[in-house]
Amino acid sequence: MVRASRVERYAPLLALALAASACSSASYSDAGLDGAAPEEAEQDDASAIIAHDAGRKSDAGEALVTLPDAGTPTETAADGGQVALAATFPDWAKPLLGRYATRTYSFAEDRYWGEVIRTRDYAIADFVVTTGQDPHVELTLRLCDSLGEGENAETRVARPQFVSPRTHRVLFGERTWATLAPDAIDGFTRDLPERCKGKESSFVTKDAAQTWIAGSTCRCPSSVDVAPSLEDCRVIDQDEDGKPGSTLLFHPKLVLGDADVYVASIGRSTFVNGTVGADGQQHSSQLQVDQFGSQLGCSVPLCADISATPAPCPPARNKAEFVRVEDGYDCAKLLANVVTLFPSVLPSVSFRCP
Repeated sequence: MVRASRVERYAPLLALALAASACSSASYSDAGLDGAAPEEAEQDDASAIIAHDAGRKSDAGEALVTLPDAGTPTETAADGGQVALAATFPDWAKPLLGRYATRTYSFAEDRYWGEVIRTRDYAIADFVVTTGQDPHVELTLRLCDSLGEGENAETRVARPQFVSPRTHRVLFGERTWATLAPDAIDGFTRDLPERCKGKESSFVTKDAAQTWIAGSTCRCPSSVDVAPSLEDCRVIDQDEDGKPGSTLLFHPKLVLGDADVYVASIGRSTFVNGTVGADGQQHSSQLQVDQFGSQLGCSVPLCADISATPAPCPPARNKAEFVRVEDGYDCAKLLANVVTLFPSVLPSVSFRCP
């Protein structure tokens, strides 16, 4: 009983790593990578935890993908009211254009166990102006590394180069920028495969690549809102390792051994309250995290269930840093230079969401 309960405690940590979005399974720690030992994060009066409707079910009792509706970002006006941001590209924001090495960190709280988990991502980011009938500014991020850490365990995206790039539409206010939330999907397809259309809740011939499914058929979900499961026809081998979905490297700190966990996820995380640095070389924003994850399987018999996604901390707790780099700068260069690119210390995971 003790062993099982400890395994269940790792569930929220696995869910946080689903947001991310090349690393070795031999080492998961950031010691020596992000510089000095972590320090306590400063406190603020941020609002309550973002609540997720994780328990909603379909008529057939199936878990459903539930994310908050994506709204247009706003900023606080001088009179205290909220003003919607727009696509108009102001002169003060033009220093954003270009390529950046990016570090983001975000926190979430498992309200059952009271544990806070920190997710730290490195990515290459490009701010570009699109052309055509609807010119606007886009922010595209390509994941280089993603580490989730709590008191009891760590997770890391096994093959980040296969995580789908996140393309955000950037909007601007009088003083700040933010992004519209993209539907970032990994490990499965949200839409029904052609062979499932008109055959919802039925079994059809599986795809040849779905080698993890025993037998010759896969199950068509009853709707696109049903959370993916192992036998779902929508599940793909995202990172081309022969396993369902995307693989996370799971490293418990106290008990058990390392494991591979196979997951599918959909997220709608956005950058908010963005600023433009005075030197035009370094910019920052907060991160609003919205995500849903499903565990498809595990490389060991006893593994955590990530069906209960932890509640993200408010955006004021989550930060993105953008450091300008030259064209052609890639993930290998970023990961080799993180200490000099991002000298500030990551806040520790020892605090609670307000």
